[in-house]
This record gives sequence, C-alpha cells and structure tokens, in this order.
Amino acid sequence: KMKKIALTMLIFAAVAFVSSYSPMKRPFKCSSDFINMATYGTFDGAIQLGRLIGLVRPSRDFDVRWLNHYNRAKRNRELLRLRPAFRQLKKALKVAKSFSANDPRQRETLLQAAEVARELARYKKAERYLKRYIRKTKAIGGSTLEIAKAKNMIASIRLQQAIYTQRGVEKLIDETEKLLKECTGPLHAERATIHHNRAMIHHYRKEFRKAQRLYLLALTIRQQTLGEDSPITAETYGDLGLLYSERGDRRGKPLVERAIDIYKEKFGNNHPWVGWYSAQLGYVNLRLGKISEAKSKLHQALRSRRLSLGKQHRLVQRAKCYLKVAKRMSK
Repeated sequence: KMKKIALTMLIFAAVAFVSSYSPMKRPFKCSSDFINMATYGTFDGAIQLGRLIGLVRPSRDFDVRWLNHYNRAKRNRELLRLRPAFRQLKKALKVAKSFSANDPRQRETLLQAAEVARELARYKKAERYLKRYIRKTKAIGGSTLEIAKAKNMIASIRLQQAIYTQRGVEKLIDETEKLLKECTGPLHAERATIHHNRAMIHHYRKEFRKAQRLYLLALTIRQQTLGEDSPITAETYGDLGLLYSERGDRRGKPLVERAIDIYKEKFGNNHPWVGWYSAQLGYVNLRLGKISEAKSKLHQALRSRRLSLGKQHRLVQRAKCYLKVAKRMSK
C-alpha cells in the first residue's frame, strides 16, 4: 500500500512539473479534476512534496504577480506615463489568463487596457480588448449594462477616428440603445453617451442643428447624473464647443476651454485629452483664419502630446505639421 501511495505522489509531482513549466506558465491549482483522480490525503501529500522539491508553483504567486503589474500600471497612469502603464497592463493580462473564467480581474484588466490604449490612440487594440471584454461578460452571464457600456466605448472610438460613414457604427449604437432600454431609464449616463455618439455622426455630416440638439440633450443628462465637473461631461463640453466654433459662434471657445480646464484639474496639464481638444480647437481656428489663436492652441497640444505620447507619435507629428502651416500663414 505504501508503494502505491509513493508512486501516486510521484505521478502528481510529475504532473505538477509539467503544469508549472508549460509554455502557458499556468499555475498548479487544486482543481476538481485532480481531486477526482485521488483521495484528499494523497493529493495533499503530492502538493506538499512538489512544493518542498520546488516543482509546484502556488497559485498565490500568480495573484501577487497580477497585483504588482496592475498597481504599477495604475501608478504610471496617474503620473501620465501611459506607455509604461500599457506595458504593465499587457503583462497583467498574460498573468490573468491563469485565473478562472469567472474571475472579475480578467475583465477589469481588459477594460483598463482598452482605456489606456484609447488614450494612446491605439484604437484597434482598444477595440479588440473591448470585444474580448464583451465576450467574457456574455460567457459568465454578466449584466446588460456592462455590455452596453463596452459597446458605447467601441462606438466612441470609431467616431473619434471619424469612421461615421459606415453602417456598422449606427447599427452598433442602435443595438446599444435597445440593451439600455431594458435595464436603464431615460436619464441614465449611458443613455447620454448614445445621444452624444449620434450627435457626433450629425456633426461629421455637417448637420449642425441635429448635432446641437443631441449634444445639449447629452450635456443636460450628464450634468444631472455625473456632475458639471466630470471628465465625461467635459467630453460633451468640448465637442459642443467645437461645433459652435466651426460655425463661427462665440459660445464655442469658452466651452472648449472649460473642457480643457476640467481635464487639467482631474488628470494634469499633459493628459492626452488636453492635447486632443487643444489640437481640435487649433485646427478649427486655422480653418477660420484665426492664426494667432490657432498657434497658441497647437503649441499647447504639441507640448502635452509630447510628454504623454512620446516625440514620435503620429498625433505629435500631425500637430507639428499644422503648427508649421500656421507659422507660414502668419508671415
């Protein structure tokens, strides 16, 4: 009998070795499959033997590794070091593959990675992470609101790239609206995002009256639900201000300035959204012939984008080109 127990323990140690040092680097866990293969006593003995020899990696090590990567990413994001934050989140995602499908840390990491990828203007990666988030949420029977929120983010990312002519964006917005009608009321913050995305479509199509009506509706809901100084409300301030500025309305510049001030207060002077709205206002002023205002805004956009995105980023190069054009026009 002792020989059989010893042989079983050696088999479990071998399985633990293969599990710990496989290419996927998955931890050795006390799953039901292993428990069904042997009695509790023999199984515990095999685990203890593997840990003593150093062949078994406790699953707790993977929890610590994920937490370290996640906390580093959080700190880097607070310091506006977005590229190191994105690298740490990708490492956290690799470690999170070892967790169970129901573990919320997988979806939380995917959502954070999508947000940082969007701030870095890596839109395809952001959309890919959000689609994975939606699949995992559906697989575990997650809430409809979480799925609708992720779909709203995908629509916003596509619209940020000016992909508004495709039917896919409008279809995605319609699907999200149906989901939200099932679980929220008309004054929910995500319903405001629907109005905001539809307004952006009309804005790109030069349908200014429809866009203005929807922007104002989204702004009213966001002010009531999120507050006037929320970064999400600032997005509507900025886009509505750009709409007014394109039409030569004086109400536009104060709204964009207010959005930039909110982002500076919440995230710092060099956040990508500060650079985004500064650059957009600079482009609008350049088209309207307001060269001095365009130059000041483009300088601000270039400074914030350099520090947060890096000197070689395509948005930095784009701001440089427009700034050169503004300098030539001023001569």
